Amino acid sequence: MKSIKLKKIIAVAVAASMIPVMLQSGVNAEWKQSTNNGSWSYVDDSGLATNWKLIDGKWYNFDESGVMKTGWINDNGIWYFANASGEMQTGWVNDKGIWYFTDTSGAMQTGWINDRGTWYFTDTTGAMKTGWVNDKETWYFTDASGAMQTGVIEVDGKVYSLASSGAMQTGKVIIDNKEYNFSNSGEAVGEIPQAVKAFDNKGVGVTKQADKPTTTETLPSSTASKNSSSHSSSSGNSGSNSGNSGSNPGNSNQEQDKWKLVWSDEFNGTSLDPNKWSYQYGNGDEYGAVDWGNNEKEYYTDQNTKVEDGDLVIEARKEDNPDQFGGKKYSSARIRTLGKFSKTYGKIEAAITMPKGQGLWPAFWMLPDDDNIYGKWASGGEIDIMEAKGGHPNNVWGTIHFGKEWPNNTSSGGHYTFPEGKDISGQHIYSVEWEPGEIRWYVDGELYYTANNWFSQGNDQPAPYAYPAPFDRNFHIILNMAVGGAYDGNVEPDDSFKSADMKVDYVRVYDLNGQYPVHANPATYEGPLVGARTPLANGSYILDPSFKSIKATDTDNLSFDNWNFLTASGGQATFTNDNGLDIDIKKGGTVNYGVQLVDHVPLRLNKKYTLKFKAKADKNASVQAQFGGGADRGYTKYSDAFKVDLTTEEKEYEYSFVMKDTPNVHGRLEFNLGLTDDVNINLNDVEVTESDADVEDNASTAKEPLDNGNHIYNGDFNLGDNGMGFWDFKGEGATIKSDKDKKEADITIPAAGDKNSVILSQSGTNLLQSDVYKLTFKASASKDRPMDVRFASKDGQTTYAQNTFNLTTEDSEYDYEFTMQKGTTDVNSITQFLMGNADGDVYIHDIQLIRTTNNNVNYDGVDLYPIKNGDFSLGYNYWQTMDNQGTPASKADFSITDDANKAAAIDVKALGDSNWNVMLYSNDMKLSKGVSYTLEFDAWADQARDIVAKIEENANYTSYTSKTLSLKPDKQHVILNFTMPKDDTAQLKFCMGNTSSPALGKVYIDNVSLRVKNAPVKMPATLVPDTTDNKIGNDINIAYAGGDSGWKDSIKEITVEDKNVDPTLYKVSDGQITLDKSLFTKQGDYNIIVKSDGFDDADVKQSMIDTSVNNNLISNGDFSSEFENWTHFATTPAAATFSITDDADKTAAIDVQSTGEADWNVMLFSDNIKLAKDTNYVLEFDAWADEDRDILAEIQQNADPYTTYESEAVALDGNKKHVTLKFTMKNDDKPQVKFCCGKTNNPKATKIYIDNVSLKVDQNK
Repeated sequence: MKSIKLKKIIAVAVAASMIPVMLQSGVNAEWKQSTNNGSWSYVDDSGLATNWKLIDGKWYNFDESGVMKTGWINDNGIWYFANASGEMQTGWVNDKGIWYFTDTSGAMQTGWINDRGTWYFTDTTGAMKTGWVNDKETWYFTDASGAMQTGVIEVDGKVYSLASSGAMQTGKVIIDNKEYNFSNSGEAVGEIPQAVKAFDNKGVGVTKQADKPTTTETLPSSTASKNSSSHSSSSGNSGSNSGNSGSNPGNSNQEQDKWKLVWSDEFNGTSLDPNKWSYQYGNGDEYGAVDWGNNEKEYYTDQNTKVEDGDLVIEARKEDNPDQFGGKKYSSARIRTLGKFSKTYGKIEAAITMPKGQGLWPAFWMLPDDDNIYGKWASGGEIDIMEAKGGHPNNVWGTIHFGKEWPNNTSSGGHYTFPEGKDISGQHIYSVEWEPGEIRWYVDGELYYTANNWFSQGNDQPAPYAYPAPFDRNFHIILNMAVGGAYDGNVEPDDSFKSADMKVDYVRVYDLNGQYPVHANPATYEGPLVGARTPLANGSYILDPSFKSIKATDTDNLSFDNWNFLTASGGQATFTNDNGLDIDIKKGGTVNYGVQLVDHVPLRLNKKYTLKFKAKADKNASVQAQFGGGADRGYTKYSDAFKVDLTTEEKEYEYSFVMKDTPNVHGRLEFNLGLTDDVNINLNDVEVTESDADVEDNASTAKEPLDNGNHIYNGDFNLGDNGMGFWDFKGEGATIKSDKDKKEADITIPAAGDKNSVILSQSGTNLLQSDVYKLTFKASASKDRPMDVRFASKDGQTTYAQNTFNLTTEDSEYDYEFTMQKGTTDVNSITQFLMGNADGDVYIHDIQLIRTTNNNVNYDGVDLYPIKNGDFSLGYNYWQTMDNQGTPASKADFSITDDANKAAAIDVKALGDSNWNVMLYSNDMKLSKGVSYTLEFDAWADQARDIVAKIEENANYTSYTSKTLSLKPDKQHVILNFTMPKDDTAQLKFCMGNTSSPALGKVYIDNVSLRVKNAPVKMPATLVPDTTDNKIGNDINIAYAGGDSGWKDSIKEITVEDKNVDPTLYKVSDGQITLDKSLFTKQGDYNIIVKSDGFDDADVKQSMIDTSVNNNLISNGDFSSEFENWTHFATTPAAATFSITDDADKTAAIDVQSTGEADWNVMLFSDNIKLAKDTNYVLEFDAWADEDRDILAEIQQNADPYTTYESEAVALDGNKKHVTLKFTMKNDDKPQVKFCCGKTNNPKATKIYIDNVSLKVDQNK
């Protein structure tokens, strides 16, 4: 509350001293002023405020009697400052002429402080120092503004040399390639170097007659710059320990001679220099990112650039013939320096002029040269030096992307607002200064954002790589101008758009003169987060673990104090909370947050948070938990998504993550329960606790094998602090260091002793009885020498295996295999490298320990043979096919060869534009974590070409195994082995479209098997349900084929719905099992299991139809319950309203105001309708419109690849039309029935009516 506000309150006060104020929450609250001493207190529904209180976005502190404090406040040993109005301050604070600095939490800082790239020093009282500073026996010099100086300076007539770290230098110092001498007290002796600046001993600049006048120094200000903003504010306060608030107290002269030019392109020629730049082409598909991963609308060419008048011009154009541009109606250019120039650290800048106009997205940015170092985007990093939105010309943005690979990546950044009268259409200089551990963003030399906290973690790594990964490798430069895309809300240029130019005057890259300063990974913030909730006695920040006080709300009215229950995107659910939280989900919606729970917990930098909860469901369903920021943080993800598949039995689940973002007093915990219909989920006993997160703290704990099967953590010595995470080292006088560039440990042993005198070890190695383990590693030494590797109990008393290796001076690979004794399991054993028995250096890397057997695997719940009908004896049952994809569209004929072998034959007629545009695939394979699988198949082709075979996740397309195969007419047998890193439902895909070496003609696939390695039983036959005579009153004939030999003769039992079938009620013949009609008495699905001795169970789901009942599969098809069980939307740029007519007939009315750009931009649909493969259906409905137009009626898969089972364009006019569509399902699915009312072939902005929708089994077939 500013002082002016207090004056206004006083001015309107009457006899009573209670002044009512309406807070944002709508709760009545009062400021109260004492008539005795003028002190202020605050009262709301919670009573008289004491301690800290957040009011109107500002923090205030009140004593025990409720009196508001001002000035310095000591809270548990930490100092905070409140101004005369009582508002807690952040950033620079001037108190009685002395400057202090407070961080984002308001806590006063001492010691060295980095504010927007400039270092300041405050003493133990917090006071900023000027002049000479002695810190830990090292001298530094700060000017009158407090800014630390570097380089050659003059103080009181004497010349000193200050290193890039600021430390005063003595002895011999090389300056501009010349040697100078400095005494022990620091002043130059003998020949004196030229000083850049001159000061008196208090840091005040001195102007000498021959010098250019210095810029006037400005002291720190507590007022935030109006031109700076960031994502990183905490607790609603301004100020930042990374310089995102507070005006710059530094001296612009510090930049003089700081940087030297090492690369540039001034664009003074007549064309783009091919020695510096190369083009990227197309829509991104060639690079593995369709539409560049951002839903962009342009097609990149080499015809959209020119160099003229000293500028590079990138032109985005609207094209008259989209077919020449991959179906895109816009063209543009994207150029990069990959393979020609790249840089680690430095200053990278460009002078750029950009166009205004919606849908234009110019960018100046950087990507890593090598994705193999830290992984694919974004674990490998991305530096966005400048991005702009043409529709928002007053701002530009700077961002880094980092974390794990998509979709578990994160980002941080800020934006710059131009001063009044300026915007992106004028030429401005955009730059970053990139140093080890810190990146700073500038516009025209003005700093507006600093990043100094990030991480990179590989998908199969247990901890982040050593800081400052990923921003410690070579990155190359990219310039482009995109059109449309997700960055600016998927808007496109308006209809009048013809073209727009992005002009680049120059691109320049500089190196720092001298050594780069190293910025350490920010320390964990140990102080309190002001306003954070107090944990329960068990340390949990979840104050309501059983959801007793949960409230239904929406995103605009979230409570920060307790649980929130929300629905979105068609989600429909209710809850009770008598025994934990029972959520009755009728409709899961179209997104995972269709049903969602949200609570808020404080999250601090570099702290570990552990979530525990209990859950169950009445049928198969999943829950996904995730930590992140709220709307004020752009919904930034702090953790991976933790997804668990629930069972009917209550289980406890646990997940941990380390907070790597700016502290957030209102960190968001989500439980996402959408996408599943008609399910009841129970949650209870939720906990979130905080602990330290140092990798070394986990070094001695038992370790699960990594996702790649390796039992050794950090075998490349590049994780954790100094790259030595998870390792212990002992040895008197011996030293060890990590060389992260070589990914190795370098050990130096000064003198030989016993082999046990120098040990590199790791605890927590998980060794299981009777299993075989193979150790491999690479090593060399400064001279030939022995080294032992020992596997032992943690106390060292029991040796399980030990071997001596003879190292040489050549880097070589070594291996050793051993078997754990039967009956002996040690999940916390120790792995030791014993090397004390020789002096010299040892180099070791790439350590792996792999279990090669599965003698302890529990196969309960594991599908041993996930692929069915792999020999195609049953046609394409259990397989899906795809073509008619891409631009131009792919085309293929799918058939089965008519010879005895029955192979799948795919005759590719047109390739499409991506490898997946022609595809044969198998869905819904349940694969289990830690289990090793073998995929085998035969493949060949009439024409030489390649195909891609892969097993990948359905949703995020994470690949578990993949291989590009070069096919010829000769049959090729392929074997791929892999171990699953997690439980998942995956797809096997054979991609035969536009691969790297495609060809038209036939491709053949046969004898596909996917089996658990060393499975305990043989593969059964594949069963196929009866879809011909599956009516109540008929015998049912189940077809079978494939499997290992002997299955038929080993059948011992058949069950239907878990009940044993009397042998007289079934008959087994070649290729068929006949089940008596008496086993099927009502309509529905029946689970049939065939058990054979020595074989895995064979199962099939048989659907039965009662012809006396013909139920509508569409619920509420007459709209008598309005839009219950229906979902509707209109996506930008379309616009429409949806209502129900108020007459007795209750019809759905869609008033289309704008048709958008695609038929689905306006849509009414009902989803998750269960349909059975090879079953005939009929869809019927009535439809009409106020004006002539057409709509599209579709039955379509509700997930990638969105297979369309039936589609028809329906022409409408003012007369009610009854429409009938008949189709046969290609496979079992729960598709959507969709009415697309957007931009169809004959669109019109008018009102459309739909009624009496029914979907039934077609009884006439």
